[in-house]
Amino acid sequence: MTWLQNITKESKIWIVNYACAIDYYVDLNKQKNSVLIPGGKGINVAIVMKSLGFDPTVITFLGQPTKNLFLELVKPYDLNIVSFISETKTRINLKLLKDEKTTEINDLSPLITDANLTELLTFLKANVKNNDLVIINGRFKFEALEKVLNLVFTLTENVVIDVDESKMLTLLNQSKPLVMKPNIDEFQTMINTFFHDQQSLIAAIKKFHYCKLLLLSDGDKGAYLFDQNKLLFVSSITPKQVVSTTGAGDTLLAVFLANLILKVDLKTALIKATNYASATISKLGVVDSKDKISVITPKSYYL
Repeated sequence: MTWLQNITKESKIWIVNYACAIDYYVDLNKQKNSVLIPGGKGINVAIVMKSLGFDPTVITFLGQPTKNLFLELVKPYDLNIVSFISETKTRINLKLLKDEKTTEINDLSPLITDANLTELLTFLKANVKNNDLVIINGRFKFEALEKVLNLVFTLTENVVIDVDESKMLTLLNQSKPLVMKPNIDEFQTMINTFFHDQQSLIAAIKKFHYCKLLLLSDGDKGAYLFDQNKLLFVSSITPKQVVSTTGAGDTLLAVFLANLILKVDLKTALIKATNYASATISKLGVVDSKDKISVITPKSYYL
């Protein structure tokens, strides 16, 4: 089955990311080791897809005095970035590393004026074609997300959503995205149900008909994929070492989408995505073109 509608070689991949960031990693075990890495869900997805031979464009808001630093950090990845003005600085997120755990202190969302948001919407309307893929992810203000969704669903059927928003089902307003990718906590909040065991989670997933493909990440347990007919579970792959879990979910989504575009079957796509997510956990930042990933087959079964 072809999940993406009218995708051709001329189709473009647009990643709408409200708030990119600079991730500042501090290793509390060594204390002298700190690293700055470009981050935010949209940037993470773009870096991974670029490493797989795709050429996505990130559409975002950037603000001074940290805008130039962000652009300098992202330069080695050779990404296409279309930016609009943020009235406040590009975020700096603090990631504290200690004993295989990452404590995240995330910066405030940027201040975006109505005029600046209108510029972004105008750009989307002028450039997105009906055979393009649009990925909407990251942190959004509710009103901005509502406007972006309302517009994008009129432009293409190939819409992917990875946004933590408790009222997402209301915002969809009967529109059906191609893919939604919540993690387990976001899924529970979105449907206002909390699970005490796997069986209750499985039952809830099978009742979720708000998208064509539901890709749900469940931390170190694995990932679920529901295509409105079959529910597939792929267990996680133990990484060679745990450095930071930041970006693992973004990697999972990016690799899954890349394989979807290549018309790889869903099971193989999710297995490959799980392998890459494991590799991301083994480093700072997400996997990129310098990383060599050996794909192994984890446990997988239909539920």
